[in-house]
This record gives sequence, C-alpha cells and structure tokens, in this order.
Amino acid sequence: MPYSIFQTRPVPSRRFWFGVPDSRFHKGVTLIETVIYITLFTLVFSAATGFLINILHVAIAVRADQALVANIALALKTMELEVRHADAVYTSTSVFDNDGGQLSLRTPRSAPTDHEAAYVDFYLDNGVVYERRDDGSSPLALTSGDIDVSVFRIERYTSSSAEGVRLIVTAEPANVSTVLTEPRTLRTFVVIRPFTP
Repeated sequence: MPYSIFQTRPVPSRRFWFGVPDSRFHKGVTLIETVIYITLFTLVFSAATGFLINILHVAIAVRADQALVANIALALKTMELEVRHADAVYTSTSVFDNDGGQLSLRTPRSAPTDHEAAYVDFYLDNGVVYERRDDGSSPLALTSGDIDVSVFRIERYTSSSAEGVRLIVTAEPANVSTVLTEPRTLRTFVVIRPFTP
C-alpha cells in the first residue's frame, strides 16, 4: 500500500518523547540523583570553605607582619632620637657586634639637676627591647609582647669628626604561625649630634 498522509503512524510511548522522559509521568527525584546532588554540594562547599580559611590565615599573617614592622620601626625611631641628641656612646657598658647587644648613651637630656649628664641604656631581654634611664625609674619596653626580638645588634662607627651607630633589629610575630610569617630585619644608622637646649 502506498504511503498516505492520512495513514496512522505508530505513536511513541507517552512516557518518552524523542528519547526524553515526559515530565508528566516523572515525579520526584531518585535516590541516585539525591546522592549525586549531595556529593556535588559537599565538594563545592568543602572547596569554598578551604579557600576562605586560607584567605583568613593569609589576612592574619599580613596584619601581624604589618604590626611587626610598625613596632620595630617605632622602637628604632625612639632609639634614633635618643642617639641623635646624645653626647657620646658610653662604651664601658655598651655591647657591640653581638646579637644580644646593649647601647649605653651619655646624654644631657633629662639630666638630674645635680648632674651634667644622664645615662640611657637600650638592651634586649627575653625577646623584648627595653629602655632604662639612670633616674631610678623602671625599664620601659620599646617593643610589645606580640613580637619576639631575636637580634638587637649595635655597630659603632667612629671617625675623627663624628661618631655614629647602626642599630639592627630582627623580630617575628610571637603569637602567629611561623609558616606564613618570616622574621623581619630593620636597620638604621644614626650620627650623634649633641643636644643643645
């Protein structure tokens, strides 16, 4: 028989149209689909959580590093100001070219009324740099307890007309993982310029 357009053709099953399940007969989700969705969600959530934790660790390390540099810079600036206005380096009690050095200065600043000069010491003790004056006051911590100073080195330079010191401080954060932070070293060189009131 010849083919005619009025001839009935077999109709595909109502469950599948062109190989795709008909949604009218497909209600809900299978157990396998649920397991796959949960697995994919867990993988994406784990990756995102790990990424966020790493970002937080890096942010904490960067903040600790910034605080470390600011703390060392402030301590060096304090010592630099005192050295700049000192009369001379007091070599009897100073310790040069040593990682646990001490700098003693003879200065007319804040001298007692019955003395022509005062003495100021800068030294390292248990990871903290201190300033001690000979006026009987207790030592003043120049670096905070949040950093651990490992090197406080003083190098003395003299010439026929001037005297100067190089101050070197190396420290690292005390309360932060050392995996993400490294010790920082800051240096300064100061020439003594006697103080004139």
